[in-house]
Amino acid sequence: MFYKKPSLINRILKAFLLVFLALFLGVLSCIGYQMYQNYLKRPADIIDEPVIEDTDMTFESGVSYTSTVTDSRAVFCSSESINFLNLQGKNEASIQTAISNPQINAKGESLLVTDKGSKKAYLYKGSKEHASFETEGGIISASVCEKGYSVFVTKGDLHKCSVLVFNDKGEEIFKWNSGGLNVLDADISPSGSEICVSTVNTDGGMIKSNIIMFNTSKDKPFTNDVYEGVIFASVTYESNYVYVIGDSIAYIYNGYGKVLGMIDYTDRDLITFDCEKNNLVLVFSNSAYLKGGSLIENYNPQGEMIGRCELLTDIRYLDVKGSSIAVNLGNSIMILDLKCRERKNVLLGTDISNFMFFGGESTGLGVSGSKVRFIRIK
Repeated sequence: MFYKKPSLINRILKAFLLVFLALFLGVLSCIGYQMYQNYLKRPADIIDEPVIEDTDMTFESGVSYTSTVTDSRAVFCSSESINFLNLQGKNEASIQTAISNPQINAKGESLLVTDKGSKKAYLYKGSKEHASFETEGGIISASVCEKGYSVFVTKGDLHKCSVLVFNDKGEEIFKWNSGGLNVLDADISPSGSEICVSTVNTDGGMIKSNIIMFNTSKDKPFTNDVYEGVIFASVTYESNYVYVIGDSIAYIYNGYGKVLGMIDYTDRDLITFDCEKNNLVLVFSNSAYLKGGSLIENYNPQGEMIGRCELLTDIRYLDVKGSSIAVNLGNSIMILDLKCRERKNVLLGTDISNFMFFGGESTGLGVSGSKVRFIRIK
């Protein structure tokens, strides 16, 4: 069998097509890059007439409310009631309660309502009570995962604290006594199969903290890292990561207990934070970079800063959803992208005390006085 060599004309045509294709892709790439650069440099969109709509939720005078959002409902809880607001702004349910110190935590469609200091807690799915819990000691903190499994930190008797895990039927499936360690916080993984615990010990005048991770089917931890001179007040599972927030340093772990990144903010005052999947947004006050006002920084899971924004105002609220970061700017809502560049400025004409994304990045709930309103960010 003989191989027939292509003719000279065919070879020239093929070479011409390859060169043309390479040039076309190169030009297309340059155009795309320039469009992207123009997008990055473009000024923020000013939304001077945002769509603002009233909801059914009205705060009673003199009553303090705490709020959060599930995937499809906003929840407003007081010592007297739990109110569930749906995506249409309708008060889907109002449940009377007698909780002296309500604390709420939500993941997915699961909502955990805790009476802090007591031994009572309640799990809601949707707007219906799904399970109730009663712990042996007074509840210090509690958290729930998407699956509906809950972790509680409670006061101990012979030991300082206990860490308990309940399934979504209200059955205890794990318990760890801390001995002489004070437990500051605990959180549970999205699957409900792992927990992360932050402890501190000040015996001998030295601060020593432990970050401990357990599989809830085993008694012994698979991670027990010791840090000196730092206190970790918060641990949070988000997607595949565990964000451990301290007074001067933060660590980012994966679900297997390995440290992926570290952020050192010694000599800066951390005032609040929020995390969303691959992003940890930290807000500082009176930092070395800015005298007065606030400094917003966003970090990836490797602890690398990917964006920074300086504000001349103090932060009243911070919320992160998808690729958007919302903060207050006077009587407006400033929307930043994940590189902390201003992309939208929503002029409200009135002051709001809180803002939460609800149902996506284009809509949120704003709290102004006794009113809760939809604010459309388009």
